[in-house]
Amino acid sequence: MRISLGLAALVVGVMVVSGARAEVFTVAQDGSGDFTSINDALLEASYFGYEVHVKPGVYEEHAGYQQAFALPAGARLISTDGPESTVLSGGGVRTVISFKSNAQPEAEALVRGFTIKEGWRGSGGGVRCQARTLLVENCTIEGNYAWSTGGAGHVADGGDLTFLECTFQDNSCQVGMGAWGVSSDAYSQARLESCTACNNGGDQAFSSNVDLDGMTTVWEECGDCNGNGESDDDDYINGLLTDLNENGLWDQCEGDCNNNNVADPMECAVGYSPDINGNYIPDSCEDDCDGDGLPDSYELEIGTDQDCDGNGIADACDILDGLHEDCDSNGVPDSCESLWQDCNENDLNDFCEMSDGGDCNENDIPDVCEIADGLIDDINANEIDDECECLADIDESGWVYYEEVLQWLQWHGQDGTPADVDASGHVDILDLIYILSHWGQCPN
Repeated sequence: MRISLGLAALVVGVMVVSGARAEVFTVAQDGSGDFTSINDALLEASYFGYEVHVKPGVYEEHAGYQQAFALPAGARLISTDGPESTVLSGGGVRTVISFKSNAQPEAEALVRGFTIKEGWRGSGGGVRCQARTLLVENCTIEGNYAWSTGGAGHVADGGDLTFLECTFQDNSCQVGMGAWGVSSDAYSQARLESCTACNNGGDQAFSSNVDLDGMTTVWEECGDCNGNGESDDDDYINGLLTDLNENGLWDQCEGDCNNNNVADPMECAVGYSPDINGNYIPDSCEDDCDGDGLPDSYELEIGTDQDCDGNGIADACDILDGLHEDCDSNGVPDSCESLWQDCNENDLNDFCEMSDGGDCNENDIPDVCEIADGLIDDINANEIDDECECLADIDESGWVYYEEVLQWLQWHGQDGTPADVDASGHVDILDLIYILSHWGQCPN
């Protein structure tokens, strides 16, 4: 049955009076819980901060065109019996679980104990997190697909996505360098802790900026990554499998980012591909925003690239991506310049404003700052020193002379004419006074 908001509020009031406190809504397909729909339960629980506990069953819902289940801010979605008996499905046409930026900026959410399967999307078939923090715990991420990247999951727009003690199987991705597993854009964080992956398909497991902590394997069939009929433990003892980069993945069975049919760690180990930073990823597969042949992470490490804002991305890349301005083209973001000043607090470097014509009297102080301080006039409020414009020169002859007075007489009392030198919208005596006070040759 479904509890209405009014009834739920009444129940909460009774519990407060009686000293009891309810913190859980239950979902059961047979009607034995508070709801039969997970999305309905999530929506209502978000008003009261309750957890949503889901009883066994296969749940396939539509929380919109692109997602089966939408998490509100603070959602805690927990199965009662674990992933073996509780399934969330995207029906092969939409992301299974979505936690999007329309929630509060500080929002966090938890999903625990489900099989998340049959999701489909351009990026993030199983789980998609945008600009929020999401923990997916003790889940099986199975049979999800992405056309671009992140068959199992994707995080974007500054989000933070963690998979803890999860199993990934039968996930896939269409595009060459897309990850069948979890992908992250450059401004987000994704991590996997104590997870296992089996029988997934695609050219690589995870995008390069995904943190793997205790990731077990990415081989075709768990326990026999090289398909030789022997257990991986025996192959390791016999020296057939190694883990040179100590990332919990057998080197011989890892990804092949450059599609040359040699596992990346192995070609780096034998010197087949350059690996200047020794991370067992070919340099050609790592980010190189300035195109100098060296991985950006390596240049940051040795100090040839700078990261003044500490965001883990080279300043040159931030500037190229438009995340920072560099008006003087010195390779240092304006906001990080040691002499960076912003006298008018408009988030633009004073130097840039002056070099862009914002210091017409060439005294090394932005015009807008002098105007704000009352040091120069800006009668027409266009943030340019009036002396530089010579506003009283109506005929633009370089002189303020009798012609300007004649033009003032011609247009006196009219609106929107060149004789309205103070831009007040009307030609009046104030314009004549301004003309007479600037009599003579205009400043150069």
